[in-house]
Amino acid sequence: RTLQLEFHELCLPYLFFFAKIVLLSITEQTKCKISYFCSKKRKVMIVEICANSVQSAINAEKGGADRIELCQNLNEGGTTPSYAAIKYCVEKLSLKTMVLVRPRPGDFCYNEAEYEAIKEDVLMCKNLGAHGVVVGFLDKNLDVDTKRTSEIVKLARPMEVTFHRAF
Repeated sequence: RTLQLEFHELCLPYLFFFAKIVLLSITEQTKCKISYFCSKKRKVMIVEICANSVQSAINAEKGGADRIELCQNLNEGGTTPSYAAIKYCVEKLSLKTMVLVRPRPGDFCYNEAEYEAIKEDVLMCKNLGAHGVVVGFLDKNLDVDTKRTSEIVKLARPMEVTFHRAF
Protein backbone atom coordinates (compact mmCIF):
# COMPACT_ATOMS: atom_id res chain seq x y z
CA ARG A 1 0.00 0.00 0.00
CA THR A 2 1.42 3.38 -0.93
CA LEU A 3 0.41 6.91 -0.07
CA GLN A 4 -0.12 8.62 -3.39
CA LEU A 5 -2.04 11.85 -3.27
CA GLU A 6 -3.37 13.63 -6.31
CA PHE A 7 -3.03 17.36 -5.77
CA HIS A 8 -3.67 20.74 -7.25
CA GLU A 9 -0.48 22.84 -7.04
CA LEU A 10 -2.24 25.41 -4.84
CA CYS A 11 -3.04 22.71 -2.26
CA LEU A 12 0.54 21.44 -1.98
CA PRO A 13 1.44 23.06 1.40
CA TYR A 14 -1.70 21.60 2.99
CA LEU A 15 -0.93 18.13 1.66
CA PHE A 16 2.62 18.25 3.02
CA PHE A 17 1.22 19.15 6.42
CA PHE A 18 -1.41 16.40 6.28
CA ALA A 19 1.07 13.72 5.17
CA LYS A 20 3.55 14.74 7.86
CA ILE A 21 0.92 14.49 10.62
CA VAL A 22 -0.18 11.03 9.44
CA LEU A 23 3.35 9.64 9.19
CA LEU A 24 4.60 11.20 12.40
CA SER A 25 1.74 9.60 14.32
CA ILE A 26 2.93 6.21 13.05
CA THR A 27 6.68 6.79 13.46
CA GLU A 28 6.76 8.85 16.64
CA GLN A 29 8.57 6.10 18.54
CA THR A 30 11.56 6.16 16.21
CA LYS A 31 13.76 8.89 14.82
CA CYS A 32 12.92 9.60 11.23
CA LYS A 33 13.21 12.21 8.54
CA ILE A 34 10.39 12.76 6.08
CA SER A 35 11.11 13.82 2.52
CA TYR A 36 8.67 14.69 -0.20
CA PHE A 37 9.36 14.27 -3.88
CA CYS A 38 6.88 15.79 -6.28
CA SER A 39 6.58 15.15 -9.95
CA LYS A 40 4.77 17.91 -11.82
CA LYS A 41 4.36 15.51 -14.71
CA ARG A 42 2.36 12.95 -12.72
CA LYS A 43 1.23 15.26 -9.91
CA VAL A 44 1.89 12.55 -7.34
CA MET A 45 3.68 13.09 -4.06
CA ILE A 46 6.20 10.41 -3.05
CA VAL A 47 6.81 10.15 0.68
CA GLU A 48 10.19 8.84 1.83
CA ILE A 49 11.12 8.08 5.44
CA CYS A 50 14.73 8.05 6.54
CA ALA A 51 14.62 4.87 8.63
CA ASN A 52 17.46 4.21 11.06
CA SER A 53 16.35 0.71 12.01
CA VAL A 54 14.25 -2.20 10.83
CA GLN A 55 11.49 -1.14 13.23
CA SER A 56 11.51 2.38 11.82
CA ALA A 57 11.20 0.89 8.33
CA ILE A 58 8.27 -1.29 9.45
CA ASN A 59 6.61 1.80 10.95
CA ALA A 60 7.16 3.70 7.71
CA GLU A 61 5.44 0.94 5.75
CA LYS A 62 2.52 0.88 8.19
CA GLY A 63 2.26 4.65 7.83
CA GLY A 64 1.93 4.43 4.06
CA ALA A 65 5.34 5.69 2.97
CA ASP A 66 6.34 5.00 -0.63
CA ARG A 67 9.97 4.31 0.13
CA ILE A 68 12.62 4.42 2.81
CA GLU A 69 16.19 5.63 2.95
CA LEU A 70 17.65 2.95 5.17
CA CYS A 71 20.62 3.99 7.29
CA GLN A 72 22.00 3.84 10.81
CA ASN A 73 23.52 6.51 13.07
CA LEU A 74 21.03 9.09 11.86
CA ASN A 75 22.09 11.45 14.66
CA GLU A 76 25.56 11.61 12.99
CA GLY A 77 24.19 12.25 9.50
CA GLY A 78 23.73 8.58 8.66
CA THR A 79 25.99 5.67 7.80
CA THR A 80 25.56 2.37 5.95
CA PRO A 81 23.16 -0.01 7.72
CA SER A 82 23.94 -3.64 8.42
CA TYR A 83 23.65 -6.43 5.88
CA ALA A 84 20.86 -8.01 7.93
CA ALA A 85 18.84 -4.78 8.09
CA ILE A 86 19.10 -4.28 4.31
CA LYS A 87 18.17 -7.91 3.65
CA TYR A 88 15.15 -7.75 5.95
CA CYS A 89 13.78 -4.56 4.43
CA VAL A 90 14.25 -5.71 0.84
CA GLU A 91 12.77 -9.16 1.42
CA LYS A 92 10.02 -8.49 3.96
CA LEU A 93 8.71 -4.98 3.21
CA SER A 94 6.68 -3.90 0.22
CA LEU A 95 8.04 -0.36 -0.05
CA LYS A 96 11.09 0.68 -2.06
CA THR A 97 14.35 0.48 -0.15
CA MET A 98 17.05 3.04 -0.89
CA VAL A 99 20.22 2.31 1.10
CA LEU A 100 22.57 5.01 2.33
CA VAL A 101 26.13 3.96 1.50
CA ARG A 102 28.42 6.01 3.70
CA PRO A 103 31.25 4.30 5.62
CA ARG A 104 31.60 6.95 8.33
CA PRO A 105 30.15 10.21 9.60
CA GLY A 106 31.84 13.50 8.80
CA ASP A 107 32.80 14.88 5.44
CA PHE A 108 32.30 13.26 2.04
CA CYS A 109 35.98 13.24 1.01
CA TYR A 110 36.85 9.56 1.04
CA ASN A 111 40.29 7.99 0.80
CA GLU A 112 40.92 5.06 -1.55
CA ALA A 113 40.23 2.38 1.08
CA GLU A 114 36.90 4.00 2.01
CA TYR A 115 35.97 4.30 -1.67
CA GLU A 116 36.71 0.59 -2.22
CA ALA A 117 34.45 -0.24 0.75
CA ILE A 118 31.70 1.95 -0.75
CA LYS A 119 31.92 0.06 -4.05
CA GLU A 120 31.63 -3.27 -2.20
CA ASP A 121 28.61 -1.99 -0.27
CA VAL A 122 26.94 -0.85 -3.51
CA LEU A 123 27.44 -4.34 -4.96
CA MET A 124 26.07 -5.90 -1.77
CA CYS A 125 22.93 -3.73 -2.04
CA LYS A 126 22.56 -4.68 -5.68
CA ASN A 127 22.91 -8.40 -4.90
CA LEU A 128 20.34 -8.13 -2.11
CA GLY A 129 17.83 -6.53 -4.47
CA ALA A 130 17.72 -3.01 -3.06
CA HIS A 131 15.90 -0.51 -5.26
CA GLY A 132 18.72 1.98 -5.04
CA VAL A 133 21.60 3.53 -3.16
CA VAL A 134 22.21 6.98 -1.74
CA VAL A 135 25.80 8.26 -2.01
CA GLY A 136 27.74 11.52 -2.01
CA PHE A 137 31.31 12.35 -2.99
CA LEU A 138 33.41 15.49 -2.73
CA ASP A 139 36.94 16.00 -3.99
CA LYS A 140 39.81 17.66 -2.08
CA ASN A 141 38.50 21.11 -3.17
CA LEU A 142 35.07 20.25 -1.71
CA ASP A 143 33.48 20.16 -5.17
CA VAL A 144 31.27 17.29 -6.28
CA ASP A 145 33.53 14.41 -7.29
CA THR A 146 31.93 13.68 -10.66
CA LYS A 147 34.40 10.91 -11.51
CA ARG A 148 33.57 8.80 -8.45
CA THR A 149 29.87 9.62 -8.71
CA SER A 150 29.80 8.46 -12.35
CA GLU A 151 31.65 5.26 -11.46
CA ILE A 152 29.12 4.44 -8.75
CA VAL A 153 26.16 5.18 -11.04
CA LYS A 154 27.57 2.69 -13.58
CA LEU A 155 28.37 0.10 -10.91
CA ALA A 156 24.90 0.38 -9.37
CA ARG A 157 22.90 -0.11 -12.57
CA PRO A 158 20.02 -0.94 -12.80
CA MET A 159 19.44 0.43 -9.29
CA GLU A 160 18.52 4.06 -8.77
CA VAL A 161 21.23 6.34 -7.40
CA THR A 162 20.45 9.41 -5.29
CA PHE A 163 23.16 11.97 -4.54
CA HIS A 164 23.32 12.54 -0.78
CA ARG A 165 23.65 15.95 0.86
CA ALA A 166 27.40 16.11 0.36
CA PHE A 167 27.53 19.78 -0.61
